Amino acid sequence: MAKYRVLVRSFINNSIQEEGAVVDYDGIPAGNLEPMDEEAEKAAKAAGIATKASLARMRVAADGGDPNDPEHMAAFAERTAIAANVTDAAAAVGGAAADARVLAEAAKAAQETAAAEKAIDASRDNAGLI
Repeated sequence: MAKYRVLVRSFINNSIQEEGAVVDYDGIPAGNLEPMDEEAEKAAKAAGIATKASLARMRVAADGGDPNDPEHMAAFAERTAIAANVTDAAAAVGGAAADARVLAEAAKAAQETAAAEKAIDASRDNAGLI
């Protein structure tokens, strides 16, 4: 049987299990359990895949599609992938824009520093200190 560490106080196997307890569990694991062995890792991975597939079917149905129709599921997967790519691209553009702002501010500060140093040198020269 798969072994898990309990992450939050939970009702498992008909009893309350406190955080940190290690339990044997043969059900579908959720986020309250941390896998402790290979069997538990496999079960957790399968549960995650099943959860994602179930959520996808629910979203297709909510959009008026048929979750049992492979074409509807493929269209949903394509829309989701496009949205993820757009989100990634927007984040990259946002990051590049932030980087450009930082570089522009650094360049402006460098120009101001150079101008201040030039003014100091000029005043020293006028005072005969250079």
